[in-house]
Amino acid sequence: MRRGIVTHGWDRAALAALTGFAAVLAVGSVFVVMAKLAVPDFGAGKSPLWIMARIGVAGLGALGIPIERAGEGASVLPVGALILVGWILAWATRKVVETSGAFTLRERVLEGLKVAIPFALGCFIASFVFRLRDRDPSLGADPSWALILGLVWGAIFGALGGLWAVGVRDAADAGDRWLENRPLLRDGLRTGATMLVGLGLLSAVVVVAAIALKVAFGGAPPISGGEAAAFVLAVILFGPNLVAGAAAFSLGGPVGVLARTIDGARVASEVSLLGWDAGRPSAYLYLLILVPAAAFAYGGYHARRSGAGLPAEVIGIAAGVVGVSVAFLTWITRLRVSQAFLGRGNYLVAAAEVLPAFVLSVAFAGLFGYLGWRAGDKASTKNPV
Repeated sequence: MRRGIVTHGWDRAALAALTGFAAVLAVGSVFVVMAKLAVPDFGAGKSPLWIMARIGVAGLGALGIPIERAGEGASVLPVGALILVGWILAWATRKVVETSGAFTLRERVLEGLKVAIPFALGCFIASFVFRLRDRDPSLGADPSWALILGLVWGAIFGALGGLWAVGVRDAADAGDRWLENRPLLRDGLRTGATMLVGLGLLSAVVVVAAIALKVAFGGAPPISGGEAAAFVLAVILFGPNLVAGAAAFSLGGPVGVLARTIDGARVASEVSLLGWDAGRPSAYLYLLILVPAAAFAYGGYHARRSGAGLPAEVIGIAAGVVGVSVAFLTWITRLRVSQAFLGRGNYLVAAAEVLPAFVLSVAFAGLFGYLGWRAGDKASTKNPV
């Protein structure tokens, strides 16, 4: 049995999976540190096993695995934490794949996919080991979802590790060769990617500006140094969630927001720039419509200036790519206020609706992408390359 495991590379896959699971526990420890910073009495007088149980539960929860109690569970996915775990898992996979003897792109990706099985088994076993048994009933990660999501994330980041072992340029060249005879699809995908990058960067600027303005002029209740440090860590771990929520809001979709504080919290009803069965925000927030308008118009402009083909096909494909991507990102980054970790006086995008985000992103990408294309067309006429 040992010879078979070694021959087929499962020992190397298990080593990479173990490294990834160590990252899961490291992220869990960050959440425990955040709790200690915000509530100094947290864990006072408790045993190391009490602390380890919370580290394990928090780490598994950071993968989006539902934390259940008495058969009822809820999940929240801090995408910043997931990216950290995924990067470490992909890095470890790359190291073992490079020594596996696999050479072609297909062989190395398949070798990377092996990591998913031991990683999923590790998450499954950990869901039984790490449980908060000082409560009745006990609180812990859902074993079924631990196995499923462990397999999903292990496969995704394992495959990325295999591609990383091939080399970024070699993998990109392989993709270009596949798209070589499909110019419209190639141009559409590139235009969609440009639009998404622009939307993400501008939304990130909005989030940073909102936090800065809140700190400077928000009049929040005084917080301790520990609470401030916990808030900084929370922003890092939940940063992509905030960016995705800001993007969905700037598109006009309804978003639920935390209106006051976690202490005696009250939650505002959903707000939306375009109504959409939700309340309307302050007038100055309508300037945020410029975020998707600028990002999508630049995507169309850049596509035309880069010599892309027919506008209807290219912008149509790009709009589809943007719509599916925004819907997926909105879905995985949704936060429920009752589960999010926040200090006093902090605001957080809580939950953007997926369907409106999809519909509006497709419509806006098509409209502003075409307007950007037309602007690029005029610029090309005046200044032909």
